[in-house]
Amino acid sequence: MRNDTLPGSKLVRRELIVFLGCFLGTSLLAIAGIVADKSPAVELITQLPGVLAVTCVVYMAVVVLRVIYLVISRFWFRK
Repeated sequence: MRNDTLPGSKLVRRELIVFLGCFLGTSLLAIAGIVADKSPAVELITQLPGVLAVTCVVYMAVVVLRVIYLVISRFWFRK
Protein backbone atom coordinates (compact mmCIF):
# COMPACT_ATOMS: atom_id res chain seq x y z
CA MET A 1 0.00 0.00 0.00
CA ARG A 2 1.43 3.35 -1.04
CA ASN A 3 0.88 6.52 0.96
CA ASP A 4 0.91 9.80 -0.89
CA THR A 5 2.68 12.15 1.47
CA LEU A 6 3.80 14.72 -1.08
CA PRO A 7 1.64 17.81 -1.54
CA GLY A 8 -0.05 18.34 -4.88
CA SER A 9 1.18 20.78 -7.47
CA LYS A 10 -1.71 23.20 -6.87
CA LEU A 11 -0.86 23.43 -3.17
CA VAL A 12 2.83 23.96 -3.87
CA ARG A 13 2.05 26.64 -6.47
CA ARG A 14 -0.35 28.47 -4.12
CA GLU A 15 2.13 28.44 -1.22
CA LEU A 16 4.91 29.62 -3.51
CA ILE A 17 2.74 32.54 -4.64
CA VAL A 18 1.98 33.43 -1.01
CA PHE A 19 5.68 33.25 -0.11
CA LEU A 20 6.65 35.38 -3.10
CA GLY A 21 4.01 37.92 -2.09
CA CYS A 22 5.53 38.08 1.39
CA PHE A 23 8.99 38.48 -0.17
CA LEU A 24 7.75 41.25 -2.43
CA GLY A 25 6.18 43.06 0.51
CA THR A 26 9.27 42.89 2.67
CA SER A 27 11.45 43.88 -0.29
CA LEU A 28 9.29 46.95 -0.85
CA LEU A 29 9.66 47.84 2.82
CA ALA A 30 13.44 47.47 2.52
CA ILE A 31 13.47 49.66 -0.57
CA ALA A 32 11.38 52.27 1.21
CA GLY A 33 13.82 52.24 4.12
CA ILE A 34 16.78 52.62 1.80
CA VAL A 35 15.14 55.53 0.00
CA ALA A 36 14.13 57.18 3.29
CA ASP A 37 17.69 56.92 4.65
CA LYS A 38 19.18 57.95 1.29
CA SER A 39 21.49 54.93 1.42
CA PRO A 40 23.29 53.56 -1.64
CA ALA A 41 21.47 50.99 -3.79
CA VAL A 42 24.02 48.31 -2.86
CA GLU A 43 22.12 48.04 0.43
CA LEU A 44 19.51 45.97 -1.42
CA ILE A 45 22.06 43.18 -1.80
CA THR A 46 23.62 43.50 1.64
CA GLN A 47 20.22 43.46 3.35
CA LEU A 48 18.98 40.38 1.46
CA PRO A 49 19.57 37.91 4.34
CA GLY A 50 17.57 40.15 6.66
CA VAL A 51 14.82 40.51 4.08
CA LEU A 52 14.65 36.73 3.72
CA ALA A 53 14.47 36.30 7.50
CA VAL A 54 11.66 38.83 7.79
CA THR A 55 9.94 37.17 4.83
CA CYS A 56 9.94 33.84 6.67
CA VAL A 57 8.49 35.47 9.80
CA VAL A 58 5.76 37.20 7.77
CA TYR A 59 5.00 33.95 5.91
CA MET A 60 4.63 32.06 9.18
CA ALA A 61 2.30 34.78 10.49
CA VAL A 62 0.22 34.50 7.33
CA VAL A 63 0.08 30.72 7.71
CA VAL A 64 -1.11 31.07 11.32
CA LEU A 65 -3.80 33.55 10.27
CA ARG A 66 -4.93 31.24 7.46
CA VAL A 67 -5.18 28.30 9.87
CA ILE A 68 -7.18 30.39 12.35
CA TYR A 69 -9.50 31.46 9.53
CA LEU A 70 -9.90 27.84 8.44
CA VAL A 71 -10.78 26.66 11.94
CA ILE A 72 -13.24 29.50 12.55
CA SER A 73 -14.90 29.06 9.17
CA ARG A 74 -15.31 25.32 9.74
CA PHE A 75 -17.13 25.86 13.01
CA TRP A 76 -18.97 29.03 12.01
CA PHE A 77 -20.46 27.74 8.76
CA ARG A 78 -21.11 24.21 9.98
CA LYS A 79 -24.26 22.65 8.56
